[in-house]
Amino acid sequence: MVHAHNIEQQDLYDMYNNGIRMVRFCINPKNIDSIFDYIKIAKKIGFIVCVNVTRISSLQSSQILNYAKIFNTSGADVFYLADSNGSTRPVRIGGLFTQLYALDLNMELGFHAHNNMFLALTNAVIAVEAKATYIDSSLAGMGKGAGNLGIFDWLAYLNSKTSLSNYDLSTMIPLLEQCIRDCNMCNPEHEILDTIFGIYDLSIEMKSDPFFKKKKLPQETLNYAQNLSVA
Repeated sequence: MVHAHNIEQQDLYDMYNNGIRMVRFCINPKNIDSIFDYIKIAKKIGFIVCVNVTRISSLQSSQILNYAKIFNTSGADVFYLADSNGSTRPVRIGGLFTQLYALDLNMELGFHAHNNMFLALTNAVIAVEAKATYIDSSLAGMGKGAGNLGIFDWLAYLNSKTSLSNYDLSTMIPLLEQCIRDCNMCNPEHEILDTIFGIYDLSIEMKSDPFFKKKKLPQETLNYAQNLSVA
């Protein structure tokens, strides 16, 4: 996942030469033209190319659908929605993907979940039912804040859903144990503050601002969140 303003053309070649085969560009309304340029370069190199709408919980559905229409002519392979704040409820996930699928895009649909409200698996299931074909997951839910959808949970669900999925989960257990043991980001601890951030659609970056000036929280919750953030 990259931001167009943070990379140069050579970075894409270096990524490909080091074995990376998929690249995802985060959408920024201020540099859409440069994202289009990088998509063309990435496709020429041989990448599977995705475009990524971040913090969907903070956007109107009309904005998201408009981005899909804009990038439908870009040559990108996948149009991704990222629930960056872990705040989006299943009913909205289903509605968004249903509307996107109805646009009959030239791109497949993908979903990137965060687990602030313990909805990562539920939202991923809803997204697939609404025609998403790319779902992100990670070892032990490794990811920022409350973490992402855990790949063990996701594959277990797929195994239970259909006889066509036959993932051997036992082979993953030693890798999960090693990851949890050796990597601090693995198996992220789910803090009460993460749930509060999910409920009130707050970005993890606001943890550095104990006053949460951009959001109106109930005073009792605000006091509690401030105490947690500075503890």
